[in-house]
Amino acid sequence: MEWLLRHSYALERLIILATMNKILATDNFTIEQNNVMAKALEWYGQGLDFADALHLASSLQADQFVSFDKKLIKIATELNMDIIFLEP
Repeated sequence: MEWLLRHSYALERLIILATMNKILATDNFTIEQNNVMAKALEWYGQGLDFADALHLASSLQADQFVSFDKKLIKIATELNMDIIFLEP
């Protein structure tokens, strides 16, 4: 959904974030792992790419998160995320 709103409709991050947060707060939708989505949207609002934020939020119970993506590691480090990043 984020990709569609960004690429097809050329919406800005803040509009996408507000839209997705409204959906989360609506009783008409059932969101699988609502807490994971909420965390991903929080990080998306802080500058992470949505897909990266969702992958990170989905892996919070893991001991480590391994990524080759230097940009992801840099942004997450700047945001002081409590996640261990390894660069294989």
